[in-house]
Amino acid sequence: MTVRPAPLPVAALALAALLLAPAAPAAGPGSPRSFVKVAVTEAEAAVLARDGFDLAGYDREAGEAGIVATAGELERLGRRGLCWTLADAGEAAGPAAAALSDYTDPQEMSAFLDQVAAAYPNLAKKVLLQGVLFEGQKVWALKITKDVDLPNERPVFLLDAQHHAREVMTAEITRDAVDYLTSRYATDAQVRNWVDNLNVWVIPVVNPDGAMYVFTTDPTWRKNRHTGCGVDNNRNYSVYWGACNGSSGLCADETFRGTAPDSEPETQAVEALTQEGRPLFALSYHSYGQYILYSYGCADPDEKVILDGIAQGLNGILVKDNGAPGGWATGPIWSTIYPADGGSVDTQYGRYGTYAYVIEVNSASFQPSYAVYRDVTVQRQRTAWQYFLDKTLTAPQIRGKVTDAGTGQPLAAAVSVQEVSFTHGEQPRRADARGLYHWLAAANATYHLTFSMPGYCTETRTVAVGTGPATVDVALGYPAAPSGLAAAPGTNSVALSWNAVAGVPEYRVYRGLAPGGPYALARTVAAPAISMTDAPVSGQVTYYYVVRSYLLCESPDSAEVSARPAGPCTMAPVFAGVGSVTAPLNSTCTLSLSWAPATAYCGGPVTYRVYRGTSASFVPGPANLIAAGLAGTGYADHAALSNGTTYYYVVCSVDGSSGAEDANAAVLGAMPRGPLPFQTCTVGAAPVPKEASPAGAPLTCAKGAGSAVVLAYTPACGALDTAVYGGTGPIAGAPGWSAVYCGLGNTGRAAFDPGTPAPGGWLYFVVVGQNAAKEGSYGQRFDGAAYAERPEAAGVAGCDRPQDLAGTCP
Repeated sequence: MTVRPAPLPVAALALAALLLAPAAPAAGPGSPRSFVKVAVTEAEAAVLARDGFDLAGYDREAGEAGIVATAGELERLGRRGLCWTLADAGEAAGPAAAALSDYTDPQEMSAFLDQVAAAYPNLAKKVLLQGVLFEGQKVWALKITKDVDLPNERPVFLLDAQHHAREVMTAEITRDAVDYLTSRYATDAQVRNWVDNLNVWVIPVVNPDGAMYVFTTDPTWRKNRHTGCGVDNNRNYSVYWGACNGSSGLCADETFRGTAPDSEPETQAVEALTQEGRPLFALSYHSYGQYILYSYGCADPDEKVILDGIAQGLNGILVKDNGAPGGWATGPIWSTIYPADGGSVDTQYGRYGTYAYVIEVNSASFQPSYAVYRDVTVQRQRTAWQYFLDKTLTAPQIRGKVTDAGTGQPLAAAVSVQEVSFTHGEQPRRADARGLYHWLAAANATYHLTFSMPGYCTETRTVAVGTGPATVDVALGYPAAPSGLAAAPGTNSVALSWNAVAGVPEYRVYRGLAPGGPYALARTVAAPAISMTDAPVSGQVTYYYVVRSYLLCESPDSAEVSARPAGPCTMAPVFAGVGSVTAPLNSTCTLSLSWAPATAYCGGPVTYRVYRGTSASFVPGPANLIAAGLAGTGYADHAALSNGTTYYYVVCSVDGSSGAEDANAAVLGAMPRGPLPFQTCTVGAAPVPKEASPAGAPLTCAKGAGSAVVLAYTPACGALDTAVYGGTGPIAGAPGWSAVYCGLGNTGRAAFDPGTPAPGGWLYFVVVGQNAAKEGSYGQRFDGAAYAERPEAAGVAGCDRPQDLAGTCP
């Protein structure tokens, strides 16, 4: 044994140096490395791993960390005040394959699997999980079950080893498990019970490229053989990938996590098998340190009590290298050994609901003497994997099958348990492609399971779990869809009818504006009624209808029908609302709004209304309307805005043909600011209305229903509302009006009823824009030389407000 003293002799400073020293630079490929032991605490060993040293394992009984280090890294250990010793020959690999010759290399393992499959064709099947890797190896698995080529619905257990290439003992454990389950099937009742009632999947070597490199070139190699940049497969899985400083983003580091989650073919192989098989339990072997670990590598799982109970049960019976049971360090990976993000067990548990565990075997080395440790290790580890086989069959759990109640076909339904709330981004638990699901449970407890699937009624079951499995099969169904849906258009109405569906208490009628939807609920109809009239609806618009029957949940859609009612078009435009609100840094406090154009159903013209509040939850209404009749897609608000106050806006569109306003809920806000450097601005005034339909934009008049009149005009700039004044005398000078029509909006369309004039008589009208205090011009008159604003009219007061001829557009 070679002992190297630390260059810094002050042992009391060792921990401080360990915590404060910079991370060790990674060794380049091919750099000579040694396996050394360093006397540190378990916490100090975790710091070494965090700082980039290749921590092979931790001998808890000796209080030593095993480090695989280059000469430069050994010097850095010394500068941290740490002593190191070269590991004994029996604890480390020799210069090449000679020291590992008794261990099983990947090619030998592949041949062994071939022999087993040939010897036991009804029990074992060799399955290719991943084709040729970077250096020619393949990822193989062996499926072990009775009548292995026939489909079945048995629970699944998954066993894997050698994620890390140099951990050669782990593959021996899987080889022993394969041999044990196949060679003893005919004579051992316990083995026959497992094989007859379980699907056992074994991946003996997850990383065969890296493992072959260990046997031929570098016994200390850990990663895969990704061209140019090896990746630590057990830091490459998607759940918690790169999440908690438990891996490295540097190519040369031993814990390099890869360029993306699941980027490596070996990782993909394990995850694909987990996704397809959905094991109840998975066990992954690593070395060394004598740990029993479970998810997560970054945090405690929400089901920690259940997971820990399984682990502690194994801890009580599993024998260590010293020959005594118990004493394995047990718990979540992150707090029991060190943070490790992107590990296989985290993805198996967090994404697929598999209760996954890691066992770190052997106490002092990842390559212990084959003659001394191989047989005793695999014999002792039979206790572990057999424990999980038993638990897969007999542990308290809820399992069963979800099917379609009508066809009996399996459903990959979502399954949730009221008593378990996931808080770490776990994917919803689902049944697999066979419809099978599982959930580990506490003994003698009651659970509430909910099964859901789009298009089916959700079901909740109360399940009492005893001391073993509780089987709950669920058939999800839905009511039949109504047939015979028919639609008859009327005046602003559509009459709908359909055929009855036996046993349903309710029908739901959905309406859309495009073939195939989207649809919105128009009406519910209580059975036994099988018809309804959808009214009022807009005329001149095509509607699309489907009906669903309801019994606990909705049926699929009926066949779609369409109808185009007669009568006036009353549909509001389709509009997304305000798109942006910005502060242009003017000296007058100003906020600029913009939006995308609306689409009119009734022919338009489309105008826009702007509402303003000082809270994001304000409700648009007449009291906070600040602009109307806007024809463009922007507006500059400078009406009484205060510097440093945030204002919120809702913009709605109005169809001038129907007068209908959309009800979009888009709200955006901003704070007005002045120019630099102080960014203060002064309060501006509200715009005064200008005339409606100014020169070049004529006012037109049409007869409506009965004696009604419809005026079409260009909205008055700066106006919130419109009034119409009418009379029978000539429009000259300052005419007197005999009628006034108030509150007609500012949409470009004004409809009112002045009654029928006397035979041969005429009615005259003017339109004026108004705000809360003033009204604009009644238009212009031409004296033969120039235009002039018409003065205040005399006569009817009504909604008359002081006329202001100096209006300005906002």
